[in-house]
Amino acid sequence: MENPVHHFRHPHPLSLRKFNQPGRKCHMCQRQLDLDATVYGCERCSFFLHRACAKFQQQIIHPFHPHHTLAYLDESPYDNETYCSVCSEKIKHAIYHCEETNCQFDLDLGCAALTPSKKYADRVAELQGNHQHALILRDKPNEFYDFYYFCSRCYELIVDDKLIFACLECKCLLDESCAAQGREIKHPFHPDHPLKLQPVNSVSPAKCSVCASTGFLFVFQCSLCDFVLDLDCSKLKPATNKIDSDEEIIKIQFVSHPHPFTSLDSV
Repeated sequence: MENPVHHFRHPHPLSLRKFNQPGRKCHMCQRQLDLDATVYGCERCSFFLHRACAKFQQQIIHPFHPHHTLAYLDESPYDNETYCSVCSEKIKHAIYHCEETNCQFDLDLGCAALTPSKKYADRVAELQGNHQHALILRDKPNEFYDFYYFCSRCYELIVDDKLIFACLECKCLLDESCAAQGREIKHPFHPDHPLKLQPVNSVSPAKCSVCASTGFLFVFQCSLCDFVLDLDCSKLKPATNKIDSDEEIIKIQFVSHPHPFTSLDSV
């Protein structure tokens, strides 16, 4: 059994124990505590921390922001919504904040738990040509850190055995397959010009020209026509299995929509 720890969030020692109080949240990250999970806690104060959260310090020097100290805060110091400077996800609760004037660098706890990888340097160099900024390879935390990481490009969960690539310029996390994809595509929705992958904060307007959706971190854009394609729509391609008859196509077209339809398959 590990010795009790002293944590800056609580005045009493915290002991490692099996958690058996349903409905309670971690006092640091505000995520739900699982029954029978091993946690650090103070029973008399009903104060509990995930085993991982007990390892966070009040102030840290992080490789993502090595020049300044980051201070832990229970909530964002800003009046408006706050987003992580690494993954661009909204920070809802605890935050590591740089207090240097005009710096505005902030980390959510998940990104604060990411550590530099000392492996796969050749793979990073191989993929670097597919991205305009420096890619930083990170190791996922150990099994005690139950944070979930999603690729900013494809929105898929980055599972335990996958690599995580971070771009501090684009403020995104990428899985290996998305880091390997090129930044320029040709697409049948816009056949005359190539489309380049762009962070949404550099695109105006950030609305998909096909489905009119918004709220993406990345889109493909034509610099000449302002044509925007979100990543889901970029996976669509002309259908190889056509509708059986021209008569059926005409019937669907006339009844449901005034403009021409294109039959598509998902890539």
